[in-house]
Amino acid sequence: MNRFFSTVFMLCLVLSLSAQNVGINTTTPASALEVKGTDATSAASSLNVTDNVGTSMLFVRNDGRVGVGTTTPGARFMVKGAGLDNTTVAVNVVNSANTSLFHIKDDGKIGIGTTTPGARVMLFGLGNDATTYALNVANSAGLFGLSVRDDGRVGVGTTAPGAKFMVKSDDNLNTSTALNIANSDNTSLLNIKADGKIGIGTTSPGARLMLTGLGSNATTSTFNIANSAGTSAFYVRDDGRIGIGTTTPGARMMLFGLGNDATTYALNVANSAGVFGLSVRDDGRVGVGTTTPGAKFMVVGTGTTNATATLNIANSASASLFHIKDNGNIGAGTTTPRAKVEVANGDVYLNNAANGIILTNPAGSCFRITVDMMGNLVSTAITCPQ
Repeated sequence: MNRFFSTVFMLCLVLSLSAQNVGINTTTPASALEVKGTDATSAASSLNVTDNVGTSMLFVRNDGRVGVGTTTPGARFMVKGAGLDNTTVAVNVVNSANTSLFHIKDDGKIGIGTTTPGARVMLFGLGNDATTYALNVANSAGLFGLSVRDDGRVGVGTTAPGAKFMVKSDDNLNTSTALNIANSDNTSLLNIKADGKIGIGTTSPGARLMLTGLGSNATTSTFNIANSAGTSAFYVRDDGRIGIGTTTPGARMMLFGLGNDATTYALNVANSAGVFGLSVRDDGRVGVGTTTPGAKFMVVGTGTTNATATLNIANSASASLFHIKDNGNIGAGTTTPRAKVEVANGDVYLNNAANGIILTNPAGSCFRITVDMMGNLVSTAITCPQ
């Protein structure tokens, strides 16, 4: 009997009924159930809900921290999972249809819209087209910074990306930056201005594309294009030298061919119709107007008459010095030679008295025409040149 009255007395001490509200450690409960802790700062519990073996499932400390699955919450609200891998779940928030909205696995992976996240954070959108979004990040004024549409397109500064990845700047001025990629020291690596200019290694590109190297000598490079095997195809050194097929250019621009015979070319220059203007073969032969030069240097004209020219060498004022027509006539000082060789406005000077002009008579014999001490012409029979 004493035990009964003791129990009733203890219940009266800890429970106070006021308009059907229940108070634990308080006589003035303001809610249907109110639990009052012993203080406001300690790690002692105000409430501890355990399972049948005493393991805590919900733990509320006097300092306001709440632990789910733990009695030592390290934050205002802390959930401790039941395992360490993706077979168990730490947190799952669902809607009224029991569809998961927010899902955290015990291996740390978080799924939004999915219960099987394949990455640290994985978001499933609401559809698979351009009408819905998987992610929208906006500022307090509602301006969107990042948008990921359910068709897979990503927009930065826009909710209507016109490509797989689209960045929209605030304006179209060169004082604004649309994109800037920097290293850990905040040194810009790639900078795209709002006016469309791109800088690599510079934040003030002066052209549509501008690259700034790492130095100013031959030890570093500004630009290097290589194939899948790492072989350089186009190389620009910081000393200004350019190598094509080589990373050690010995001149302002140096080209290495693909071989050393007539089957490959170091350089081919052609027009839009595919007509070759300049060809440099890997055997060292150069062709102008031909890809099959028959000599160390060969020029092929565009016709066979004196209406077109094979070669014209001019001075800085564009005055012709040496002109070869496609019919074989050669002009010195003229672009309209009327004979096999025509010299205009000048002389032909032979500075050795033993030399002269070799002529052939109708019988095929050769004679050298020279002058004697008196200036008279002298004809001497010679063996015809071979």
